[in-house]
Amino acid sequence: MKVSHFLLIPLVSVLPAIVSATCYKSGEKWDREQAIAAVDKACAALVGDYPGGKAKVSNIEIDVKPKKCYHFVLRRLGNTSRNIEKAECKSGMLHEVTGCDRGGSTGYDNWAYIADPNSGACPKKSRRNLDEEDFEDDTE
Repeated sequence: MKVSHFLLIPLVSVLPAIVSATCYKSGEKWDREQAIAAVDKACAALVGDYPGGKAKVSNIEIDVKPKKCYHFVLRRLGNTSRNIEKAECKSGMLHEVTGCDRGGSTGYDNWAYIADPNSGACPKKSRRNLDEEDFEDDTE
């Protein structure tokens, strides 16, 4: 066995398992530079403790003509509580921004990330805690 095989085994064992991943096929496209900056702001708002199954939303308004609202959702999967730091949040959200032109969602074994660019101004209430049944349809 080559040395490179020894290095690959530990690396694979620390990567989170992707349960599901989807890129949106329609809707607004990201302005990548603005979106990357928006991820930093969104994740600053999304850090903290999450009980199992709970989600938080952060909408970042991009003040260009026409206005855009970058919508970010982070949900804790499973039944246990866990804290998320900004670096882990950014890693997951950037995957959606850089990997999907129109946004997308990815569920790992511990967190679900949604990043979705939208046209128009953001809702007035830009961040709130959601129950699991609210997660699929946030029409506020």
